[in-house]
Amino acid sequence: MKKFKVVLNKDTCIACGVCPSIAPQIFEMGKVKANLVGMEDKAEGIQERELKPDEVVYARNASEACPTASIKVEEISDDT
Repeated sequence: MKKFKVVLNKDTCIACGVCPSIAPQIFEMGKVKANLVGMEDKAEGIQERELKPDEVVYARNASEACPTASIKVEEISDDT
């Protein structure tokens, strides 16, 4: 089974709130910008985490809706 991760670029995030409205199990609004749920609230940098299989479609929908393309869903390579 393929594994995926979500990557949030907080440097380009404009805090529009679309990602937590689509995928509240993955994204939340911090004090300044969006965060991945459970991650430290920082205004800049990159956040990433592995997605559960049932979260992938929601993360992709949020990625497609993000007006600044700050969200990416990437396949995790299995180099074992």
